[in-house]
Amino acid sequence: MPFQIIREELDDFRKYRQIPIQTITIACFFASKDPLLRRKDKILLLQRSSNPYAILGYKDPQARFWELIGGYVREIDGGNPLKAAQREALEETALEMIAIKLFGISPFIHKGTEGINWIYFCITHVEQQIKISVEHEASSWALIEDALQLPLAFKHSPILRTLCLVKGDQQLQAFVSSLV
Repeated sequence: MPFQIIREELDDFRKYRQIPIQTITIACFFASKDPLLRRKDKILLLQRSSNPYAILGYKDPQARFWELIGGYVREIDGGNPLKAAQREALEETALEMIAIKLFGISPFIHKGTEGINWIYFCITHVEQQIKISVEHEASSWALIEDALQLPLAFKHSPILRTLCLVKGDQQLQAFVSSLV
């Protein structure tokens, strides 16, 4: 299935409950309040651990790749992808994501099973210290153009490229303006 992001009104996540695999991805941007520094926007990247699941006999094919914050929508989230995004951000980085916005969804097939990835973005004006989980071995606030040169896990490269292409998007601009 080719990569695509569907952008539509997604106020009611319940209409997607029947989809068996649901994941979330969060692109967390650092944007300076200083207009002169705006060209130096950064993205938070996490480097996957070399093999945190070795004791389970699983070899991660994307070990040491860089990724955005992400994970699964779980029962504990009540099937709510926004709650899953907030939980994953806290678990993986110790960041409490207050200002977070849904960007779109990306359907996928994994081993013959239908899935959907809820893609969120957030903006912070403070380059916060990250407390990483055991799933990761490093974190970095990277310049966006540098991030795109790194080996990125999963479909994080096209997600990041798509987010960067629509930086002039009205929805994105309104969200950013509300934070400045």
